Amino acid sequence: MSLADFPPLARFRRRLLDLPIEELDSNWEDVLLPYGAALAGAAWNDPELTAWARRWADRQLAAGVQVIPQREDCAVPAKSGFFLNEYCGIWGGPLVLAALAESSPQSGDRDAIVTICDYVLTGGTRLDGGILAHGGWPDARRTAWVDTLFYSASVLAVGYRVTGNVAYADEAMKQCLLHARYLRDETTGCFFHDVDPATGRRSPSLWSRGN
Repeated sequence: MSLADFPPLARFRRRLLDLPIEELDSNWEDVLLPYGAALAGAAWNDPELTAWARRWADRQLAAGVQVIPQREDCAVPAKSGFFLNEYCGIWGGPLVLAALAESSPQSGDRDAIVTICDYVLTGGTRLDGGILAHGGWPDARRTAWVDTLFYSASVLAVGYRVTGNVAYADEAMKQCLLHARYLRDETTGCFFHDVDPATGRRSPSLWSRGN
């Protein structure tokens, strides 16, 4: 069985493969496309998807990892390269690199994963109990989001898988527990979108994408 057996997925696959990697940066939204392609390439034994994700990764690796000043619009300054500051949405590069590690490894993958994961451990803004703030603009600097958890704990978890660094695993677990403490609805078990840990005030709605 392949993606060709599922016409909607096959059409999406074709659209993805036709998308020039030069149009994609490494910020939170664009990084999900090569991440999904790398995962699907491995799961469906689809070398075209893997190669497309690999080309994206190689383009970012060639430009390197840079620490940049915080921008209020949370944009990254270029279409190529991995960038780091307090905004968690730009930390997603290791998700792609780790997904490619087994099927299409390159020598620079591990170094970039380590650089980004080390930054997550030390560079993010911490709130009550050590929970990571979403970062980027004033309100997000004092709140944690379920999105924050995806771009911190998930990144650290794959970093641990690739490197064996227990500090990454420990911090990933810590962030999962902290985000659950502050964001998980006691009745449904689902997550609210965001919380101000200093006051306990949460957004009024559960967040379907985050859940």
